[in-house]
Amino acid sequence: QQQQQQQQGPRRRHLQLITQYQHANGKYRMRVTTVGGAWQSSPDVRTIGRSFDQEAAAVLMARAAVHRAETEETTDILRWLDRSLIRLCSRFADYRKGDPSSFRLPMEFTIFPQFLFHLRRSPFLQNFNSSPDESAYHRMILTRNTTSNSLVMIQPALLSYSFTGPPTPVLLDINSVKPDTILLLDTFFTVVVFHGETIASW
Repeated sequence: QQQQQQQQGPRRRHLQLITQYQHANGKYRMRVTTVGGAWQSSPDVRTIGRSFDQEAAAVLMARAAVHRAETEETTDILRWLDRSLIRLCSRFADYRKGDPSSFRLPMEFTIFPQFLFHLRRSPFLQNFNSSPDESAYHRMILTRNTTSNSLVMIQPALLSYSFTGPPTPVLLDINSVKPDTILLLDTFFTVVVFHGETIASW
């Protein structure tokens, strides 16, 4: 039987999500999404890691955290995010116990911790200096947007404009501030433009 399975190739799995909803025009609609893949039978988790979509996972974690924020304290949600990240890293990262410099994440996971870092500090989970209406608005927008828009909400996009070439994405870091550049910060809700010292003096 095992030989027969090897000849036929790996078994496939399918997951089908059926969503029914009522549109604004009153008509009922059904959306069916089908996802397929190979069964994972070996204990090696690296094969699962190769299909990890860190951007979709970050948005999914953000939406789950926002949903939990309706009934749970922010500190409990932050603890849940931290524990989830630690569990993920303990399963998929390469490291030697007691040697922090040996810690390495596979390519499919490299920016996921960065997304969670910004999520913890985002207006979705931090209510300081925000009214309840603003918090509810931000959370509602997050749950109703595409993955790419949601990622900009979680981790703002910073573009650097200079005379040396086309606009380039740069890190949200003080080292990105240079006298001969213009920085454009897109947080989805607001856009901020920074002029470097040389450009501002024109």
